[in-house]
Amino acid sequence: MKLLTTAPLVHHQATPRSVVRSCCANRLRSVVVLAFLQAAAVTVTGCHSLEGLHQFAATTSPVVTATDEDSANELPPEVVQQRGHLETQQWQSVDLWPDPFAGPEALINLKSTPRFRWTIAIPETQPIASKDEVPKSEEEARETSHDQDSDQELIPTSSRKEARSRATLSAWWVLSSQNDSTGWKAAVLLAQSAPEKLDRKRMERLQAIVAGDVSTTESDAATVYAAEDHTPEVSRFWDRFKSAEDAGEVSEEDSLDPPPAAEANEPVLDPDLRAAAAEAWCYALSQRPQADEQTYREAGLLLMRDDLPLSVRCELFRGVARGVAPRRIPGLNTVLEESPAIDSELRLAALDACLIHALHHPSATSMSSPGEPSLITVDLAELDPEGIWPAALWKLRWEDSPAIVTRFGHWLALTGNPLAESYLSEKLNHLNTDVKRTAVCSLGLINTESSEALLRQRLDRDQGRQKAVAMLALGFRDPGVVYRQIHDADPSVRRYVAEFAGRHPSHEARVALQELAVDNDPAIQLVAVRAVEEWSAAEAFPILSIAFQEGVLKTRREARRLLEQHFDLVIAAIEDTPEQRRTILDQIRKNNALALAPEKPSPSDKPPVEPTSSDDELGNRIRTELQKLITDDLPADQRQQLQAEFKTLAEAHPRLLDEVLRTQPMASLRKTLVRLAEVPVERCQTVQNLSHTELHRRRKAAREIAGWADAETLPEWILVVLADDLNREQDPQVCRAIMSAIAHDTTPAARGVAEVALRHPWSDVRVLGCQYAAQHRLPQLAPLLLPLLQERNATVQVAAIEAAGLCRNPLVIDGISQSQASGRSGLRSLLGTVSGSMELRVLIALARLQNDQGRSELIKLTYSPSPEQRRLVLEAIAELEDPFFQESLLNMGWTEQDPQVRRVLLDALERMVEPSRRPEISPTATYDEKISVWSRWAERDAAVEQP
Repeated sequence: MKLLTTAPLVHHQATPRSVVRSCCANRLRSVVVLAFLQAAAVTVTGCHSLEGLHQFAATTSPVVTATDEDSANELPPEVVQQRGHLETQQWQSVDLWPDPFAGPEALINLKSTPRFRWTIAIPETQPIASKDEVPKSEEEARETSHDQDSDQELIPTSSRKEARSRATLSAWWVLSSQNDSTGWKAAVLLAQSAPEKLDRKRMERLQAIVAGDVSTTESDAATVYAAEDHTPEVSRFWDRFKSAEDAGEVSEEDSLDPPPAAEANEPVLDPDLRAAAAEAWCYALSQRPQADEQTYREAGLLLMRDDLPLSVRCELFRGVARGVAPRRIPGLNTVLEESPAIDSELRLAALDACLIHALHHPSATSMSSPGEPSLITVDLAELDPEGIWPAALWKLRWEDSPAIVTRFGHWLALTGNPLAESYLSEKLNHLNTDVKRTAVCSLGLINTESSEALLRQRLDRDQGRQKAVAMLALGFRDPGVVYRQIHDADPSVRRYVAEFAGRHPSHEARVALQELAVDNDPAIQLVAVRAVEEWSAAEAFPILSIAFQEGVLKTRREARRLLEQHFDLVIAAIEDTPEQRRTILDQIRKNNALALAPEKPSPSDKPPVEPTSSDDELGNRIRTELQKLITDDLPADQRQQLQAEFKTLAEAHPRLLDEVLRTQPMASLRKTLVRLAEVPVERCQTVQNLSHTELHRRRKAAREIAGWADAETLPEWILVVLADDLNREQDPQVCRAIMSAIAHDTTPAARGVAEVALRHPWSDVRVLGCQYAAQHRLPQLAPLLLPLLQERNATVQVAAIEAAGLCRNPLVIDGISQSQASGRSGLRSLLGTVSGSMELRVLIALARLQNDQGRSELIKLTYSPSPEQRRLVLEAIAELEDPFFQESLLNMGWTEQDPQVRRVLLDALERMVEPSRRPEISPTATYDEKISVWSRWAERDAAVEQP
């Protein structure tokens, strides 16, 4: 381990790699080989040609026998540690499919990086060295060091991550030879982590666990140890986990011959263990070289057994689908044809199998629309000529279960089904929030212009986490969309920008993370720092350096930890001052030939930007020639020559022309644009057409200007003209295009356009102004929202209430007093004077502004006798994602009886807590069990927060 100090004194120590190897070697020499008991010989019979797994005949599964409990003091310490832990742990199931906030790429990545449904808590095993293998003092460490340079401050060492992983796998290898509950768990874990290392006997052990055909004998209780210093079995099981350069291939037949088996007793296996074994076994089968349908023959035979537990059958459906078409999996089509009320878990597993097959065989399962892209009818035979999918699968598009909808939407998107876009667009209005988010994520997998336009619309309209999902879906195609949201006002959006950047190392990602590492929100700083944990040291250093130097205390501590982890050192400095942090970073940089992140100059440090003499001269020339063009008495030949010269000058220096036009008052600017349109200067000609008498020209000009705004920020003079034209414009299409041109702009000139929209005589334009205020959450627009809160037009009033709740200005709560502004009342004045649905919107707006009255009134509405009313209120509370309501929802959860309200209540609780902090709840848990888990979690969380 490197020891980093600011003083020249350094303590050297031996390289841990040699210590680890010698430690493990001596430990293994002292251990005797565990004896394998002989397995019952079984001959597998069945058909030799595979025409389909559903045609298989039944066959006998292998029966496994092995050891009972070993003597703990005779096992290596690493094995004892794992054995003791596994004895107390139980299997737990988790959701197979990634969260929508991981983005569409997380679903695609499941093909190469599997995600197991059945997990168990496992600590990493650290090889334990004997006393004679480790230096006892710092003097001995210095004596055994390879580098005796006393001036060196950074002592190199190897990472222990690989050694810990190898030690854990080795412990599982030893345990998996024993036929007890601990050995079965170890065999499953070994198959999940290192399937290519399994030998034939361990693969047969997994198959027997899945089939439930395992047995133990009394003779398994004793473990025999040999006295040799080095045994073939010990070296073989360790060699299985060496790196490619350290060891070659290992034969599957290198296990010791087991002794004769005694009389066997068949235990009753836990169904969860069998399900976990089924998942791991099928995964190990899929990792075999040149795996095909024949590879899954035994799994297919098991699916034909009537006594197979439900959870095991589900996992076999999913596992076999990696290599076999779902239509050819025994029993799968029958499950989909059953009533939705029967074995819903099996129906989900069958749909999972279709989705898994689409993931692992994208080229074979992709569908193309035969004919026009907008089909009224679909020929299923043409979409599935190879007969891959069960016929009953298409019926699922009419089901409304959230679990079915999310999976079916993923499947449509992955296979390129022509129904995908229309189906997912409809699900954007689903009552379940997770379904809506997952539908947005699935749309990101569809590479069409219409789906992209729909996602961009969601990005512009939504806020918070809903906006983040649309951003990540678009980022799957264009990462630049994500990085453009780095300054979003909502911290949840910036958080997911940081996480996205951490998953996609690039120059743009580094720039984004350097800014987010010093974000105003300390939580965002931590996310940005942790995002580079898996990056290389050179890539992570610029982000960690700026966080270590300028972050808050927690951020600096996390950056310190990651600096130590990346560079294998210990920062020994206890004092923490900016100067000392800079010294530490300089030392790391020099010893690793790295570059520090560029410091951000403060506004006071920035030198004033002075135009060069050439810019001054060109600007004066543009002003002079522009003044001549405005002159009315200029001869025609001179005007023509001047126009040609000015056109060349303007096209060469558009920025200088923008600066000249910016300084002109509106009356002069209008006259100037008329002259420049005659030149013609193309941009000026388009802006001038906004005031043309012909409607089609105004519409065309407005659309072109909106297109410019998508690529760049519009110059201030154009925004001034837009505000002036919007004030007089009566055509809705032109007004809508003008508002679209400022959709991504919050400059003062853009806000001026929005202010005109909020005062516009047309109600549709006022709604657009409210939507702009809500999108950008601008406190400056709050005074203009007050009159709209009293609008007779319900559409405008609803838009104004929503914008008021999002504008982050407490002025809209009570408004302006009568003496100051003719009684412009606020949100509070609407309570009791508007309809019930409108009043709910008012309360939501007040709650967004952290108003206690709005919050308390929302809580009162949760006690409504109407289940529909309670559901609507809970959906509104869920949208707020405010932890303030957590305690009230938990109290309500114990008495609520309506199933729909219960579902929304649990969804609201989940949205109030970040995914990393949520309690672990089994998907199969009942409602009461889930509420109980949430209550216990809330009590522990409250206890932790207390000083």
